[in-house]
Amino acid sequence: MVQLKVLLGCVCLCASMLSVTGPVSARKASSPLKVAILDGAYVRAKDVRNHKNLTKPSHSATEHARSVESMVTHGFKGKPVVFKEIGIFDSELSVSTPNFQRAIRICMHEKYKVINFSGGFNFSDVGTELLINEFTHSGGVMIAAAGNTYGVGTDFPANQRNVVSVGGLLHGKVAYYSASKKVNRWRNGSCGKNFGTSFATPRYTNSLIKASIKAPKKPLVEVVKCTE
Repeated sequence: MVQLKVLLGCVCLCASMLSVTGPVSARKASSPLKVAILDGAYVRAKDVRNHKNLTKPSHSATEHARSVESMVTHGFKGKPVVFKEIGIFDSELSVSTPNFQRAIRICMHEKYKVINFSGGFNFSDVGTELLINEFTHSGGVMIAAAGNTYGVGTDFPANQRNVVSVGGLLHGKVAYYSASKKVNRWRNGSCGKNFGTSFATPRYTNSLIKASIKAPKKPLVEVVKCTE
């Protein structure tokens, strides 16, 4: 089981209507969709060549990142999509709030439009909320794990109205380990012998990318509404 923790805030991993505010603008059909994966830090990338570590690499973080990346990037060879992985999880699968915020700033500066974050905090942070609001207001979409909270509340930032929260399924039903409140989308959370909403999240992100490629002129927020 993958259960993420956090320094300066415990990290764990919407079916209410997603509420995203911001300008409804479509990307140019000729422009690739830029997708950022905020996950484990490691040395040699496998699925994503564009990589930046904000913390020290480790074996556990590498394995988690590679599992998530393989799900996000599956099926897009030769397609108009660009991926970047920003390593923020350390050897304890923990991430500091400053590094999480720094990663979001990098995404905004480099104009990435989709963020996959297979983690979450057990309490909110005003500074992070403001950054997420800025990102989504510019037309970006953040997708975050609802959390392995065993039916209790959804973690931050997945519990925010403008973030797509993804819960875990087991044999087609809500998984016993998954958060069940304020969850927007559901996906299979199994990954070999491991499981968690951190693995459900990249599966939804993959679906969103596919839908966006098929409708490049449609704003991402509208694509999210049409992608269950």
